[in-house]
Amino acid sequence: MDNNQKLTAFMQRISEHMDAQIAQEESDTAQETVSFLQAEETEGIAQANAEIEAARRAMHFDHRKRLSQTSLHTKTALLLKRKTLQTELFAALYQKLLDFSHSADYADWLVQLIQIHAPEAGDTICLRAEDLPLVSKLQAHCNPTCKFESDPNIHLGGLSINAANGRLCRNHTLDEAYAAQQRDFYRNHPEQGGTVQ
Repeated sequence: MDNNQKLTAFMQRISEHMDAQIAQEESDTAQETVSFLQAEETEGIAQANAEIEAARRAMHFDHRKRLSQTSLHTKTALLLKRKTLQTELFAALYQKLLDFSHSADYADWLVQLIQIHAPEAGDTICLRAEDLPLVSKLQAHCNPTCKFESDPNIHLGGLSINAANGRLCRNHTLDEAYAAQQRDFYRNHPEQGGTVQ
């Protein structure tokens, strides 16, 4: 083999070796590129998932906050409406009791109270000031030693019977009946709803 052939063979081997190195470098670069792209894709997916999760949490928080605000607004409106209805209901009840105490049936009702609760000798029967003209009608149905007095705490009507010994007071006033209705209503209809214990 002459020098030209040797040189050509040497160059051929160098070229093949270079081609193999270039092919290996291209393969390594392609592999590194694929690994890099896969890592970037994995990182991008993880970052996108984290951002999606953060957005989902923020939306969930906002939704709960709006739901809570709506619930509070609804409860407040309901309580205000309930309070308005209660006020109207008790105002109407008060007016009906007041109207009854100015009706023709009122004096007969007082007589029935005296007959049912039969005051004993020496008891004091308390009435509102405007009912004192009915005393003569009421005295005919109780012990003659009973006393009648005006009570400034009676506004709607009715009567209370105070025992002569001062130990017993039987309150049969419309004021007490009205107050009892209010107590029973609030006891049996709690403002927060639910069942009564």
